[in-house]
Amino acid sequence: MPDYVYCICPQFSKTHVNFQRMPTVDISNPFTARHIPAADESFVVIRFSNPAGIDVP
Repeated sequence: MPDYVYCICPQFSKTHVNFQRMPTVDISNPFTARHIPAADESFVVIRFSNPAGIDVP
């Protein structure tokens, strides 16, 4: 977890576009999960550092 906090997380503030996959199914206990949520069990959040003038349908 320290590597994630100190190496991965700071990258989000330095990029122009971030894609984040958000599951819509329960993944609260990763030890009982049998698979990674499928495309129909999640949605993608797109974040722009400067969203002015960007229109994503």
